[in-house]
Amino acid sequence: MSGQEGGGQGLDDGMDDGMSSVGGRAPWLRDGVSMPYGPMTAEGKTAQVRMEQRMVRQEELSNQARVERRAALQEELEAERVQGLEKASKIFFIVGCFMLPWVHMIMWIFFWPEWKDPDASRVVKKNLKRSLYVALGWTAVFTAWFIVFQVLADQLSALNVLSVTNLYF
Repeated sequence: MSGQEGGGQGLDDGMDDGMSSVGGRAPWLRDGVSMPYGPMTAEGKTAQVRMEQRMVRQEELSNQARVERRAALQEELEAERVQGLEKASKIFFIVGCFMLPWVHMIMWIFFWPEWKDPDASRVVKKNLKRSLYVALGWTAVFTAWFIVFQVLADQLSALNVLSVTNLYF
């Protein structure tokens, strides 16, 4: 036996695997073998440099085009966002005008960041301003209603204003 138990042969058993003598190097790196395309000439080196420069330039143009596409996409998304905000503010205002004054307060909470932004849409700011005026008007109406029918209820009952049932029976 060759020193190993079980009858197996060792690594150095004399079989040539094609890699042991050359160390696994490429053929043109082995002793006595020339490069596949011959030695690099000065013209070949300048051509290689030009090709590398061209590749770098193409990569820079590709990166620039990518940046431009990203900027265009961001502008388009911003325009869609502003259009959606304008539409939402218009809907909030119209719904708030149909006897739902609490919607005006929700509108102010929702659009507060747009109100503070100096570059925000003028349409959104216009709807917010109109919403504020309508909300103040509704607050005045409800305050007057509360004062008349809750605080002065005793005085109105003496006038028989609250007792409408006498008119129909």
